[in-house]
Amino acid sequence: MAILIGYLEVPVIFEMFRKIYIERAEIGNRIRVRLAGAAN
Repeated sequence: MAILIGYLEVPVIFEMFRKIYIERAEIGNRIRVRLAGAAN
């Protein structure tokens, strides 16, 4: 039973990591744009 629950949780965990990764990428791009603007 625990194996089944773990198997069902995998897509949820994967989706969570994907959202975090996308958010981090967006924040990184914003910081990069700000730094590029400040440098010029």
